[in-house]
Amino acid sequence: MRKVLNFGCSHTAGAEIDEPWNGNRFDLAYGSILSKMLGCNIEQTAGNGWSNQWIQKNAFNVCLEYLDKKSKPLIVIGWTSIERVPLQFAGQQTVYHSTVHLPPEPKYYPVPNYAKIHNAVYGSYVNKPDAHEMGVLNILTFQSWLKEHNFPFLFFWAVNSVSPPVLEKYKNCFDPVRFYEPLDHTNSYWMYYQEKFWDKSERWKKHAPAEFHKHWAEKLYFYICKHKLLDTNV
Repeated sequence: MRKVLNFGCSHTAGAEIDEPWNGNRFDLAYGSILSKMLGCNIEQTAGNGWSNQWIQKNAFNVCLEYLDKKSKPLIVIGWTSIERVPLQFAGQQTVYHSTVHLPPEPKYYPVPNYAKIHNAVYGSYVNKPDAHEMGVLNILTFQSWLKEHNFPFLFFWAVNSVSPPVLEKYKNCFDPVRFYEPLDHTNSYWMYYQEKFWDKSERWKKHAPAEFHKHWAEKLYFYICKHKLLDTNV
């Protein structure tokens, strides 16, 4: 049976489907639903606050395991906010993952001085145009690598925060079929949810309910079938 390898941030992990600040529900997330619709097995690798750097690192390492295999899995990646970076404190091995916003209360900080380093990183370099450009180039490099090694794949923006000038500059570099609507912010997972599904309640302000995961899975399923993305020669 073919396999789907699914990577992303908290949206891919099914965060908060059960309760706010509660554990992830991979089994109810769009990737799990999509794999069943395609008749494939699923391997999901995603986490809360993950950056594109971390998503790409994990995706690349898993793909290496299939490099010499004739039958390649379908790679599905929901890329996240372009300005996120993994945070690591001097003298520590642990890597912390965070959005540009601090957790609402200090009790959620991974370490006592977390706010200081978070503000130092997210208040300086990461929101500048160069950071957006390098983030996009990393994604495009991985896109080329997957093509070179004959992996079928589908990219989409789970959260598209790339500045319009950067998108415009590289608009002809995104694969026109295997990157779903890369230039349209309204067709990113999160913007589409906010505009079409969100009931404006505080409960579903940061992550989508199970019903939307089902809808997004159906959306990706029909796109994959239409463009025959399970084939490697697209």
